[in-house]
Amino acid sequence: MRQGKITSTDVARMLGVSQSMVSRAFNPNASISDKKRKLVVEGAQKLGYTPNAMARSLTSKRSGLVAIVTDSETNPIYDEMIRKLSYTIQEKGGQPVLCVADNHNMDTAVNKAIEYQVDGLIIATSRIKNGLLEKCLDHGIQLTFINQYLNGTEASCFCTDNRLAGEQIADYLISKGLKKTAYLAGDKGSMVNEQRWEGFRDRLLHHGTTPPLYVPGTFSFSSGIESTKTVRKHLKDIEAVFCANDIIAIGLLEGMRESEIVSPPAVIGVDDIPMAAWPTFQLTSYRQPLARLIDEAVSQLLQRIDNELKADMQYHFYTGELIVRKTA
Repeated sequence: MRQGKITSTDVARMLGVSQSMVSRAFNPNASISDKKRKLVVEGAQKLGYTPNAMARSLTSKRSGLVAIVTDSETNPIYDEMIRKLSYTIQEKGGQPVLCVADNHNMDTAVNKAIEYQVDGLIIATSRIKNGLLEKCLDHGIQLTFINQYLNGTEASCFCTDNRLAGEQIADYLISKGLKKTAYLAGDKGSMVNEQRWEGFRDRLLHHGTTPPLYVPGTFSFSSGIESTKTVRKHLKDIEAVFCANDIIAIGLLEGMRESEIVSPPAVIGVDDIPMAAWPTFQLTSYRQPLARLIDEAVSQLLQRIDNELKADMQYHFYTGELIVRKTA
């Protein structure tokens, strides 16, 4: 005959402790000593007890769910970001729920998160509306942005210091004697794109160079390919190209290879996606500090959820690192 389902009450009875102590032992954010947590966990393992997340949510009035909202289909950095966010949320005691916008339909993604009664929402996209966020706040959902922010929204923002990234790339190119530059832009209106461009442009002007050529585009491989025409047209006046992300840069490298440009300009991207290190590209890239940024973003969000705290409505900036390879 199969053994009946083991409950937290059974564990508490065996150990001679309270049922609430057993519950706290399986909540990574609960206040309990390491010694008592170890006692409970080892006792639970002997009995074959597994915590019931649904029952715990009924008791705590929280679902334990944290939604991740994203819509990027072309940038591998979002794949890495989602993996790191999911792992970190689980490691810290939450349960991630991925809500992907279909055809950039953010209403569907956010409404799905609300339906699941998530406790928190992490927004990793530049396409979001104030109205949707107000709806989340009305449902008591805590908000956190990654590399994006809407002024006046009750949320916290954790992002790479993108203006500093542009400045450091400008300094690097100047140190190499490369003063004639171009910037291949990402999506119009993107905070990330604007900050990288402004930092790059202003720093170059500070060094006394001519203004860099601004080439409009999108955060996509096809945009890099298409921009090859402009780069080739102005080749005499371009010694180096700063691309708003790695996918644009890789598109440009492919475009220049297909166009058989004999003396291509130096190329730098941002994100340091795995593809950047491939022998085919060896792209110099500015690496985002995702591990630290995500760890602190998730920790702060869960702390706000557990303690019913308001968001600080502040930017939390993190400095990245230039990874030098063959393209610059």
